[in-house]
Amino acid sequence: MGTIALAIGKTDNGTLSTGHFGDSDRFAKWILHSDGSLIEECDVQNRSKAMDETHGAKGKMKAILAELGPIHCLVSGQMSPNFKRMALQSTIQPVVVTCTDGTQFMNCLCADRLRLFDLVDRRQHGERNPEIPILHATGKFRSPSNPERKQQ
Repeated sequence: MGTIALAIGKTDNGTLSTGHFGDSDRFAKWILHSDGSLIEECDVQNRSKAMDETHGAKGKMKAILAELGPIHCLVSGQMSPNFKRMALQSTIQPVVVTCTDGTQFMNCLCADRLRLFDLVDRRQHGERNPEIPILHATGKFRSPSNPERKQQ
């Protein structure tokens, strides 16, 4: 796999969303290349944000994914019921981030991109790891069940 399509939840002022993915104001779709280069493909308003549904329902996420097109990885600042379901059932890799600065996030993502490529590749080949990786400002993915240990 030479590229990963990422969808990143953002606020209207451009920072990374600290909330649930579906509650983000905007979404940026980026293409991450194995050499670490990033290309922004689009930045769209979240037209599904005001959808009235129960927490964790699937309708809002389906609408968002339809708008963004093919995605390998969703990135947001908070775990959600949809992220947990996705981890168990989907080919899309959910990722939680702890920083809100876009530049810092991109640098961290590129620093540990090989780990992300491995996670996405395994998921695309049928593995469903229920743990959702957390990308810390240190530039390393951590396991939520053991945050002090780097995931293998």
